[in-house]
Amino acid sequence: MPHPSPEERHQHLLAHTPRRLCEARDEGTVTVLCPRIDVPFLLRFLPQKKRFVAVRLDDLGSQVWRLVDGQRTAAQVAQALAQNANLDPEDCARRVLIHLFALRARGAVALREP
Repeated sequence: MPHPSPEERHQHLLAHTPRRLCEARDEGTVTVLCPRIDVPFLLRFLPQKKRFVAVRLDDLGSQVWRLVDGQRTAAQVAQALAQNANLDPEDCARRVLIHLFALRARGAVALREP
């Protein structure tokens, strides 16, 4: 079975639906409260104040966070962002994926397969 091309892989990733897993504060830019460790069982052994780390998003990351609603695909988030911010759609799609994967690595979002 041949490996997908980079363009096919990119399109497949854009078809995923992101959903938020963490709380956030929106004070102009978004600050996401991410779990300090990714093992829920161990979180309960940490003091309440040490369970989460605050991650401040930049302007683009904040806009991505606000558009993630669990219903829109990554492609729809990128399209809405490109229209709202007057950005190149292809560049915007790449940047949205970068932000989503960084948030996923922090445990802040999950990506549902198409």
